[in-house]
Amino acid sequence: MSIGDLFETSEYQSKNKALESIAEGGSLFLVTARPGDELWLVGILEQPVFVGDRWTAQANIVKCADITELVDRLVFETGAGLKAKPGALGMALQSPRKLTDADVALLRKAAVPSKPAGPPGRRR
Repeated sequence: MSIGDLFETSEYQSKNKALESIAEGGSLFLVTARPGDELWLVGILEQPVFVGDRWTAQANIVKCADITELVDRLVFETGAGLKAKPGALGMALQSPRKLTDADVALLRKAAVPSKPAGPPGRRR
């Protein structure tokens, strides 16, 4: 997978209780750590629903984007941000985190849709 590729998925397998609040409405932002402590946004599942052992939604339409420059700007609801020793970014991403509205805005600004949005006036 490379920057600009589409990660084709409509689900995220997890029973982690920290994700339960998504059921009330929200989006699931999928990120991954890449070599060199790069952080990539690989997808967004909009309004996912928990079914069995996974969250399902309409297919992701966001292309992979390098969001490494955002690491120091993400704060999460805890206010602690994303702290990782060099070479350990992947370990720091093992637990889900709740995003603040500002975090969501940063990630959405970095997201590149693979398809054009619908006609004007029909966006949600």
